[in-house]
Amino acid sequence: AFGGCTPEEPAVIDPPSEETGLMMPVAPEGALDPTTPYAGSPLRGPDMTLTTGYEPEQFATFQLGTEENPQLPFTLACYMEGDRVTGLVPAGVDLTAVVPLFQYTSGTVTCDGEPVISGVTALDLSRPREMTLTEENGTAHTVTVDVQNLYTGLPSVSLVTLGMQAISSKTDLVPCTLYVGGGDSRCCPYAQEQTVTVSARVRGRGNTSWSADKKGYSINLDSAASLLDMPAARKWALVSNYEDKSLLRNVIAQYLSDEAEMDAVLDVRPVDLWLNGQYWGTYNLCERASIHPAREDI
Repeated sequence: AFGGCTPEEPAVIDPPSEETGLMMPVAPEGALDPTTPYAGSPLRGPDMTLTTGYEPEQFATFQLGTEENPQLPFTLACYMEGDRVTGLVPAGVDLTAVVPLFQYTSGTVTCDGEPVISGVTALDLSRPREMTLTEENGTAHTVTVDVQNLYTGLPSVSLVTLGMQAISSKTDLVPCTLYVGGGDSRCCPYAQEQTVTVSARVRGRGNTSWSADKKGYSINLDSAASLLDMPAARKWALVSNYEDKSLLRNVIAQYLSDEAEMDAVLDVRPVDLWLNGQYWGTYNLCERASIHPAREDI
């Protein structure tokens, strides 16, 4: 007892489960780490220069281009090592019919006994596929192509600026394409079942946070759109949470404000950000304060 009071028994909180309606996100076995070379790298131009000194057991280059695959937010140069080709794309990107661009000059390429032609043949890359590289002398080599969607349970947001130019100003708007999609509805109630790709303009945001390595951004869509179950609007923000090591402060603040029934509470959605094809970690996609019927209806 303390001060004449008997403490109550601590509340028992059930862990996430199917019964409670939420599940802990568990990455599939063999999931690629977005911070390693195995994730591949964004291609910043149309270069498909043949790799010199390559072995006939492997492709010279293997890429997934946006021209052949409009569902991709950026062109990905896959990583090649030994008998594997690997690459990682944002959550929600459809990999069931992907047309790869590759170079193999030693012979022919087949998958399940069918010929594969670079830039023409569509493959289901939603699972690892074994491709056979057959040299002109008949020697065959098997290469496993493993392209994956990022899985953290969160939706992915991708920003690709015009010409891959850097976002270096808080005032100058840079034309860009915004992609939003994915997420696991078992642990993320705002997961985006249908992907959204829209044109927009982006600039830097923040005061002290703008000097951090992980920066925030303000986004103006060309046309209003609903993102992650938030009402349609043109103005959005990506908050980096650089000083918040828990990545939870803004989310908790929104929750407490909602519980207190405060007016004009801006919604917050944790997401994974890809900037010009590179993974930048967890951000918050947020509504921006503006006079709007769904935000501040003045």
